[in-house]
Amino acid sequence: ELINLRNDYCEEFKNALNTEHAAIWDSIATEINNHHPAQVTDRQC
Repeated sequence: ELINLRNDYCEEFKNALNTEHAAIWDSIATEINNHHPAQVTDRQC
């Protein structure tokens, strides 16, 4: 389930063309990492 969530956010991240969206993704990834041991970063997309 977390993998699917990550993939959904990865699609959003790939579609982002501005740094504001990238910053939002970064905060989302940080939030997920705070609740799950799995690493969630754009490098996994």
